[in-house]
Amino acid sequence: MDVFTKAAEYMEIPVRRTDDEPLQKLFMLVRSELNLDLKNIKQEQAKFWKQHPALVKTELLVQAQLTREFGALSPSLAGDFRRILETAPRLLEELMKMAVIPRNAQGHGWLRPAIGVVELSQCIIQELHLTDTFCERFTISPLAKGCGDTLIWGSISSTVSYYSILANVARFEILRRIGRLVENRKIEIVARFVRSYSE
Repeated sequence: MDVFTKAAEYMEIPVRRTDDEPLQKLFMLVRSELNLDLKNIKQEQAKFWKQHPALVKTELLVQAQLTREFGALSPSLAGDFRRILETAPRLLEELMKMAVIPRNAQGHGWLRPAIGVVELSQCIIQELHLTDTFCERFTISPLAKGCGDTLIWGSISSTVSYYSILANVARFEILRRIGRLVENRKIEIVARFVRSYSE
């Protein structure tokens, strides 16, 4: 994420005086996602705002995408937001080219950076954070809502592997609750995927 937001293309984004107040409002909406140390929150916030203004603006606008807070953007910020999203595919493609370069003589060390770029791409496209749960990462938004109120779901890790080892009864209960929100065909796709993953 740091490499992505610090791209030279984003450093050229204009920072206007009229952006100050809208950026402050956006900061309040997305600050929980900025990895600020809560014990020293005032110092962390001051440090964040001391960065290059274009970097601050880019990071906040990317966070607006990941948190789905783009509806709160002023018209001028909305134009910059569009510019960031239009530039993102090309930058992510270049990041992937850098990520797959082998890091040593044996050709190892490229997989983790490549997965990071793929996950970042997924998050930008789906308007989600890497920290969002397994269910929230499905493009079917009602699916996440169905999982959100499932007690079973809250008690386990939010990865496919943990979901796949749930007892069939627990898995069925989650899918049954989701079924009230999503067509049966899509539920079957999820169920098939989880079964194939656990085989």
